[in-house]
Amino acid sequence: MKFTDGPVLWTSDEVEALEERIGNPLPADYRGDLLTLGGGSIAERIVPDTGDNGSVHTMLTPHDEQILRDGISTQYEVIPGRYHPVTLGDGGAFCIGLADDVAGQIYWADFDEADELGIGEGNPPSEQIMHLRYPDWRSFVEDLETFELI
Repeated sequence: MKFTDGPVLWTSDEVEALEERIGNPLPADYRGDLLTLGGGSIAERIVPDTGDNGSVHTMLTPHDEQILRDGISTQYEVIPGRYHPVTLGDGGAFCIGLADDVAGQIYWADFDEADELGIGEGNPPSEQIMHLRYPDWRSFVEDLETFELI
């Protein structure tokens, strides 16, 4: 993964605090990448099969996690608790599954779909906006480089 401003590595304490907050251990391959590759800004790319309405520009950093936790970006409130966002962008977010039946799988949370369904306007998160995209973290990371640049 190539970061435009260099990677921001997560510390073990930051990863453990995240796991405690979400109430689940992170999948091992994702956890390992946070500690060794980190997160940060990447060249903005169009997410395939989103009608060009979805893009990704950041792999989550500890600072981004704080912003999500503080509720500064309310779009992420539409994501069910069984998933955790791993990217920032427009129109949606890639999320990693945490619960047994989705653990380690990568989903696209479609924010445009959430808007159409009225999710997040006093309505709880919904599985309806979660779309399975990759069987695991490694498949996602490998395919990310093939997304069209904006």
